[in-house]
Amino acid sequence: MSTTFDACKDRGNTCFRNQNYLEALVWYDKCVSIDPASPVAHSNRAMCLIKLGRGPDAQTACQEGLERLKPLPATPELQKIRQKLLYRLQLAQQLLPQQQWREIAIRQLDELPAELAAL
Repeated sequence: MSTTFDACKDRGNTCFRNQNYLEALVWYDKCVSIDPASPVAHSNRAMCLIKLGRGPDAQTACQEGLERLKPLPATPELQKIRQKLLYRLQLAQQLLPQQQWREIAIRQLDELPAELAAL
């Protein structure tokens, strides 16, 4: 029996609402395995990882989600997902030791978004 992305996401959302973050993470991991290009799956994983206090893993999930958004058109829905990922990235970075956070912030500043490059 194959499980769909939406079914896994729904089960993950239910677990998350019930504050069962470990089980929610299992379902969101399944979402990523079904559709690795989904920024939503990475965003949901990131929030679980934040709730579990796993800052470095949450940061990676946010960065993977942001990478998946790069080739997609900038629709209003995708802009909302991007904002969520950026917010969650900030939350994840707050869980990191101060020195590690500074190194990440500097690296991210070196990566200027294409839409700002012409300014």
